[in-house]
Amino acid sequence: MKTWVNIFFLTLLLPHLAQAEVKVIVPGQQTGTILYSSEEKKELTPVRVGQWKDFCDKLAKNLTQSANPPGFLSSASCQALGVAPPIAKADSPFWQIQIIERKRFFDVQTSILTAKEGYQKLRTHSFKIEADLLENFKSDEVALAIARLVVESIPTGWVYTHDASKDNFTFVSDKGVPSLPPDLLVYELSYDTATKKWMPKVRARLKRTKEENKLKERTETFKVAQVYLPLVDKKMYWVQSTQGLNKRQAEFEKVLGRNMQGLSLLSFLDKLILGSLESNYAGFRYGKSFLAGSSIVTETDMLSILGEMRGGLFSGLRIYYDLTPEKTKGSGDEAEYFRMSRLSLGWAFDYELPSFMNFLVSKVEVQPKFGLLDLKSHFTVLDDAGERQSLAFDAKNIYDLAIELGIEKESYWFRSRLWYSFSAAAFGLENKGNVSVFSNKAGIDAYFDFINYGTWDINILAFTSVERLSLSKATTKLADDADLGISDISFNLFFVGGGFTVSW
Repeated sequence: MKTWVNIFFLTLLLPHLAQAEVKVIVPGQQTGTILYSSEEKKELTPVRVGQWKDFCDKLAKNLTQSANPPGFLSSASCQALGVAPPIAKADSPFWQIQIIERKRFFDVQTSILTAKEGYQKLRTHSFKIEADLLENFKSDEVALAIARLVVESIPTGWVYTHDASKDNFTFVSDKGVPSLPPDLLVYELSYDTATKKWMPKVRARLKRTKEENKLKERTETFKVAQVYLPLVDKKMYWVQSTQGLNKRQAEFEKVLGRNMQGLSLLSFLDKLILGSLESNYAGFRYGKSFLAGSSIVTETDMLSILGEMRGGLFSGLRIYYDLTPEKTKGSGDEAEYFRMSRLSLGWAFDYELPSFMNFLVSKVEVQPKFGLLDLKSHFTVLDDAGERQSLAFDAKNIYDLAIELGIEKESYWFRSRLWYSFSAAAFGLENKGNVSVFSNKAGIDAYFDFINYGTWDINILAFTSVERLSLSKATTKLADDADLGISDISFNLFFVGGGFTVSW
């Protein structure tokens, strides 16, 4: 979900981070270690020791830059089964890949070494399995699929050595795993240990021009499609998909499913707990009206609870609850009050934009929504004769239909969204007054990273929105004139607010 072209601008926005230790992640100098741990109490037999060693050696080979296709490590070592890993020191391998066996599940966990905390989790993939794990690690394709899953889900991507004498270059891979992404970015990479931010500097874009399949191998030919910064001959760079990290987990899961007995699709509950849900949000926000006016509506506040599923089984699901707490002004017959709440359920359909537009917009989103709206209000208005009359709109559980359009720009440290929505609420069994509520609304949301804790992030949210709210109902008769009636009223609203979200 996080496009590398967008991240390039992070290096422009944050050229100097106060008191930060910026570590350059140099291709050809990255070392790693591979570990195995189990929550299951299984006997440490020579067979199991040998099974782990065979698998770990294959995984280590596929993670190195000399593999076909290349990995991201210059070297990788295997921790022997049953031997406790050493305490991390300054000269320890910078990367750690750990296979964790649990009851009916296993994790592939990738961590990085930090000076203060030791190894910190960067990415975890979880799988459900109903058979012995090490017994299922025999196939070469399993080791290769897990290696590619790791490589395509972390900021480094894999190693590419530029050869200025060639217009094209090739990657060779086993036909047992999916082809490489067709559109790639070449970049340099730094890591800020204080803020835990990755800072790429994009240099070029690669595009696949040809793919040839032989008996057991696949050869993919790429060319340099666009150069942003000069590429140095014989220099190593990092390469990753333009679509972002971890976008092809489902494809690698299929490879593992073909080669591992007992590996199954995760159930609904499994997906919620263990699925790949790195970009989901749940949060709260508060908005204050900043539009002056005589109506009670201009004095209202807005409270919202939101949940957005952006990965896993129900990627696209959106849940919102918006509440305008009751506000009261005046007393007696001229008292005014207003309260409205809306519970909405939506589904977002994403459309990726061409890569040349990614520097400005990451994706376009269309979101139909269905919900229930409650309204309790009372106003005093002037009729045509200049006399004050009472006007009330009360309805409960009226059906609300909406469509929302949005464009988003994402990076590793923020996400911004510009959106417009139209909603109409008019029907319901308890809508005896035939009340209708129409809304035209637009706004800007911005989410900024605040606290990172493993796979959980706390983000600060800032937003602003404008709205044209129209209320109507069956005509109310005034005075003795059967033709005189007030049946609708409209307001302009302007909210500015903030809040927080938890993402995972």
